[in-house]
Amino acid sequence: MGVAIANARLFDETQRLLKVSEDRAKELAILNSVGEAMAKTLNVKTVTRIVGDKVREIFGTDVTEILLRDEESDLITVPYAFYKGYQDPEPFAMGEGLTSKVILSGKPLVLGTTEQHVAPGALIPTEEDRTESYLGVPIIAGDRTLGVVSVQSYEKNVFNEDHVRLLQGLSSSMGVAISNAHLFDETQRLLKMMEARNAELAFVNGVQEVLVSNLEMQEIYDQIGDQIHEIFDAQVVDIGLFDPDDNLLHFPYTIERNVRFPDLPMPLIGFRKHVMDTGQPLLLR
Repeated sequence: MGVAIANARLFDETQRLLKVSEDRAKELAILNSVGEAMAKTLNVKTVTRIVGDKVREIFGTDVTEILLRDEESDLITVPYAFYKGYQDPEPFAMGEGLTSKVILSGKPLVLGTTEQHVAPGALIPTEEDRTESYLGVPIIAGDRTLGVVSVQSYEKNVFNEDHVRLLQGLSSSMGVAISNAHLFDETQRLLKMMEARNAELAFVNGVQEVLVSNLEMQEIYDQIGDQIHEIFDAQVVDIGLFDPDDNLLHFPYTIERNVRFPDLPMPLIGFRKHVMDTGQPLLLR
């Protein structure tokens, strides 16, 4: 009988290990499929939608949120929120809530009952419609916590270590994808800045070439005015010169809606007078 009991225990342990192995294989397949999908985009909104939908599908929870911290404003934004449909919550400040707690600790948080948690900025504002279970996992990239992935359920004590491990795997992949998206955005910003600087340099060089040429003054005004009009794509461009003899502003170059106008002298008033008096640029938006 002792051999039979030992064999039964061995069978049970083998079945347990087999189930663990199958569960791990399923988790790995999920992580790989999500990772492949995220690798195809460098857009944060798309990344959060991919992960959020997959989390909602796998966990079958009532509420799924992906929340990101904006370090400059110290606000928490919610690029993905699902509760009875997709939601668009307003950003809220870092504070004492569950999301802030997970971000600051950098560790998962599991709660099993309503009494254990009250979250600011929650999607469920009424007492009758409040969830019981909560699982929040930090989104980490390198040494930075970018935000939180959270799932909530109306049932008590829903989440266990298996849920934590799977959500950590998904959030880890998302952290890398979001970090790459931010890096791409910053690279694009710097590239546009560099292109703008190159355009400015080309314009300055072009103006300098015109100024050192043997052109007549009117030709110089025309060429500089045309370059300004082309670069700024402005509806109106004029070059005004103040003549102290007649106390009037003369316009050797004026163009409006691609139509050139003759010189129509006018008194020095308004914005032009302000610029002349201060010797400083004036920008009005």
